[in-house]
Amino acid sequence: MEQRLIPLSAGDICDLLGRKEIASRVGRGPTAVSNAAVLGAFPASWYVIIRDMCAEQGVACPEEIFSFLPGEPPRNIEGDAA
Repeated sequence: MEQRLIPLSAGDICDLLGRKEIASRVGRGPTAVSNAAVLGAFPASWYVIIRDMCAEQGVACPEEIFSFLPGEPPRNIEGDAA
């Protein structure tokens, strides 16, 4: 049977990593993280932190679940492997 890869949503990432853990790492409250999950996108400024958290857990981190401006790729930030 062929296995399909299902893209992860912001809500899926929250469920996998934990809202409280994300909130702690990004320096916001759990409500802010839950709001992002409901809206379907994390603030672009959280990208590096959540990407690193996903890497620690072996979870894919699609760029599409972040609110980058159109045509704005994630910036190379010190320590960024991209």
